[in-house]
Amino acid sequence: MEGDLAGLIKSRQNDMALGMVASIYRQLVNGLKHIHANGYFHRRIEPEHILTSAPARVKYRSMDVSSATLVEDATVEVRISGFGRVRKRNSTEPSGASVSKTTWYRAPEVLVGSTSLSASVDMWAVGLILIELVTLKPAFKGDSNANQLMKIVEVLGGLARTVNDSDVDERGKVEGGGEWVEGLRLGTAAGLLTTDPKAPPKPLRNLFQRRVPDSLIYCVADLLRYDPEKRVTAEQCTDHPYWIDTRDLTA
Repeated sequence: MEGDLAGLIKSRQNDMALGMVASIYRQLVNGLKHIHANGYFHRRIEPEHILTSAPARVKYRSMDVSSATLVEDATVEVRISGFGRVRKRNSTEPSGASVSKTTWYRAPEVLVGSTSLSASVDMWAVGLILIELVTLKPAFKGDSNANQLMKIVEVLGGLARTVNDSDVDERGKVEGGGEWVEGLRLGTAAGLLTTDPKAPPKPLRNLFQRRVPDSLIYCVADLLRYDPEKRVTAEQCTDHPYWIDTRDLTA
């Protein structure tokens, strides 16, 4: 392998073709689907732990079905690495145990000190990486667990928001991170949550500085649910509209 995803993102001089974004995402999900199906979760999914090689260039079709535009970009092969802290699914961790090397990709349950972690921590990281593939910069750059959680809440809203408190998207799903009772309890007890628990979310589309399809926005929304039980799994990702929309983007 030639490098890692962090280096690839840093080296980009212009936006990735959305077909290239989808290809990297699909390979990452397939890798995690295999890991999770075998009873494990990675715990440190972040760009530095995704090895990459770009053996060729290819023409990608537009994700806009009404457009015949072709965009040339790299075809990237990815492989998950960094298996030093892999754990059995639904394992118990000491409170505050290190998961991701940086706070930027840590799931909310890690940030609030939950001792019950699952494969959902990997899927949260996938959501953030999908954003980063499009924007070429991390979505939330906190310098501590508390600061990271604050930056997340600023965008996804408070942890006590229900459908009755929030606008819903076109699918009828609550916008933002949604309600997470256990996270609110843990975060409040640890003094990590200082904002209004019903603070409204900002539109996820605001995170992107370019036009992206609705199915990608919805995929990110489903990956960035506060409650780990409500976050989509790797298996569910392969049935998601974004997955279906990106099945054949190479010319």
